[in-house]
Amino acid sequence: MRLTLCRAAEKCVGFIVLCLVCVPALAGQVSNPDWIFGAQSSGLEILTGGDGLLRWRSSADSGWHEEKLGDATVDMAVADPSGQRFLALSNGRAWHGERSAADMRWTPALEGWKLSKIGFDSERSAWLAWACRSERSSECAVLTAAISEPAGQGWQVVGQGATPELRLVGVDSDNRAIASAMDGRLWISESGPGDWQSVPVPKKFMLSEVVYWKRAGPWWAGMTRDQRVLLVDAARAKAFAVAMPTGKPGGQGSGWTAAAYDAQTATLMLGGADGRIALLAAAGRSSQPAFSLRAARLPYVEQLAFDALRRQWLALSNDGQLFASLNAGLEWTLEKRFGQVRSNGLAQAADGRLLMWGDGGFIAHRSPAEGWVLEQPDLSRYINHILVSPAGSLLAVGVQGLIARAAAPSGRPADWRVIDAGLGYGQYLTHALAYPGSQTLLAAGSSATIVRSTDDGASWQTVFKHADGALGNFQRIAIHPQSRVALVVANPGWVMRSADEGATWQNAAEGAVLQLKDVLALPGAGFVAVGEGGSVLFFDAQGRLQRQLAIAASPVWYQIREAAGALWVMGDGNKLLRISLDGQQVEEIGLGQHFLARDIISPAPDVLIVAGARGALLRSADGGQHWQVVNAGVQANLRRLLQDEKGYLWVTGREGVLLRSQDAGLSWQAVPSGTIRHFKDGLLLPGTHTLLLYGERLLALPAAHR
Repeated sequence: MRLTLCRAAEKCVGFIVLCLVCVPALAGQVSNPDWIFGAQSSGLEILTGGDGLLRWRSSADSGWHEEKLGDATVDMAVADPSGQRFLALSNGRAWHGERSAADMRWTPALEGWKLSKIGFDSERSAWLAWACRSERSSECAVLTAAISEPAGQGWQVVGQGATPELRLVGVDSDNRAIASAMDGRLWISESGPGDWQSVPVPKKFMLSEVVYWKRAGPWWAGMTRDQRVLLVDAARAKAFAVAMPTGKPGGQGSGWTAAAYDAQTATLMLGGADGRIALLAAAGRSSQPAFSLRAARLPYVEQLAFDALRRQWLALSNDGQLFASLNAGLEWTLEKRFGQVRSNGLAQAADGRLLMWGDGGFIAHRSPAEGWVLEQPDLSRYINHILVSPAGSLLAVGVQGLIARAAAPSGRPADWRVIDAGLGYGQYLTHALAYPGSQTLLAAGSSATIVRSTDDGASWQTVFKHADGALGNFQRIAIHPQSRVALVVANPGWVMRSADEGATWQNAAEGAVLQLKDVLALPGAGFVAVGEGGSVLFFDAQGRLQRQLAIAASPVWYQIREAAGALWVMGDGNKLLRISLDGQQVEEIGLGQHFLARDIISPAPDVLIVAGARGALLRSADGGQHWQVVNAGVQANLRRLLQDEKGYLWVTGREGVLLRSQDAGLSWQAVPSGTIRHFKDGLLLPGTHTLLLYGERLLALPAAHR
């Protein structure tokens, strides 16, 4: 049986196989999963999404309960009114969860069935599931089990065999369902779960054109990719193929994506992918529905809702904007904007409370008492760098112009706030740095852009941007602690220099086009920069170029670090460069064939650890004269070495790899990170004993979990 599984926003997603023995709690706090499903029912708010996470709370609570079901995406979940029992859906399989004082115990349910949707029947206090036999695709049914049954057992089949092989199933919040079948027939279930009724399909309309279903009042709206919508009047069991208005001759339609209904005026509203709004007034009174197109244009309409308490229509766009209309869609006003977040849904409770969720851990709610509260910003964008400012604030920069700021670390989860620095969606920032003892911060990135803050990151201004981007993409920043001169290197491009705390910038490479990757400021000396063509450049403390080394075979140098009283340069040449701090002595150290070094650390006198590609770790106990290979048991590329307050060593990598050593790098153990996303770097937060890892995921690992 092939079933299409779609998230709450009705966009299909792929799944990773869910583990059979699930981890009861997170190794740390994954602060930015992609929430794809949300619901408000029985006084509970529920969210599920990527990295196998599920959150819930009562409407009166401010804090969330969080559980983890392995690494697979959790497509949706429902709970009983007590919040003690849950039914979750992932990869077409059902999992029953029962909460105890210690943890949540998850067990598989409905083995042998391929599920498309799940629900909770409040009238009968029972679970519901819409499924087909995986080995007999024509045997489809609705199944139910009382919540009093242990571990989700005692499932009973209702409506067995009433439908042929299902192609697409839609289920609303009241557990009413619609199913299109592989043989071209259409079925609805309105009077009770499993009581299916056939609906005639309009002539010349192919059910296979419907890509998802939306329920709005008494209507099912079957959305297609063109200008048509299949409307099903559930009360009359009648279907209509409606040619939707496009607003321009020969238009291909807007790709209608959302529906909502006002019961008082019997008005049905549809929203489109290009922001169009269409209205069917007095819906149900006409034998052939006809929509009128509203002139107002919105961004991509992800979801529509009608707020009966405030008598207003709500339109949620996929870029985190919520619009409201008091005149049936003729005019729209922006109610709330949440940056560049990718919103996935909106749920409304009977008391008027709204819940919004989306990618990157985005959660927001609106209540009559509090108004709008942003519970977590969008941090799903790749984070390239995080720093702690001299004032103690956390600053994160990354792709899509990301700048996020949080208050000084306190041992609790950081309260991130995304800051609009006026950067374009396609721009990204690679590195940020603070002037010592100052509130002035710098960040640099793509299109030869440098931004500056003089208020500890609360606001930012662009201080340098090359007109045509010919300087390339800025890679790294270094600030000299004595002269307070800043250098920014680019690849390809120049070296930019500022002597006035980042207010103005000049070329420091004397016209040469250099392709540099990293730069480091040396107290008591100057700057060292490395890059392509085997280049190693030395600058004085004022940022003036002094001399340049060229290494035979012209490797690309990616990183430069200071460890064990020397400078270490790493690249793709199967070797390290060891340079004395005065820059006068340079020694090449071979690391073996195809070894790509990425980081180095010295946890003890004369001890050096090098991390590299394909899970490679090297250790030296004599200051780098001799090296031994340490087998960590992983194949992912390793990126960053860190040492915590206990003296433990940590190494981060791709595919969520996190390794720990308690014996100065002699042996390593894998630590579950709760994600398979890539880590680029890490930071030990001062005074909190928290390890912060970042890249494709932001992971806060408190000392209690280490």
